[in-house]
Amino acid sequence: MAIRHGARSAALVLLLATSTLLAGCATEAVSPTVQGTVIVVVEDEFSLDIAPARYRPGLYTFEVRNQGGSIHNLRITGPGIDDAVTANIAPDGTAWLTVTLQEGEYELFCETAGHREAGMYATITVY
Repeated sequence: MAIRHGARSAALVLLLATSTLLAGCATEAVSPTVQGTVIVVVEDEFSLDIAPARYRPGLYTFEVRNQGGSIHNLRITGPGIDDAVTANIAPDGTAWLTVTLQEGEYELFCETAGHREAGMYATITVY
């Protein structure tokens, strides 16, 4: 019986160690690779706030914070950008999107059905 009890104890220790390790992984924050200048974009139902609206050409990381109660994302269209879009962002979540902006006008908007039409868009100028 002592051997069986020892094996059970070892299994329990292994289980606890594995659970602790996995719990640590689940709560560990993932830091994005931030490049260039950081621009904070705040999304809510149904607004998209970004300031200022004028920028110089260069490398930018958009930090997109979803402060709304539904899923949002951010797409950027404009000169030199073919496919710049975040993954869907859960409420209270954050996503990062790094792009190089050239001179011209850019549109930022949420692609979720009906959100752009409801006011989740902004225009910025790069000069």
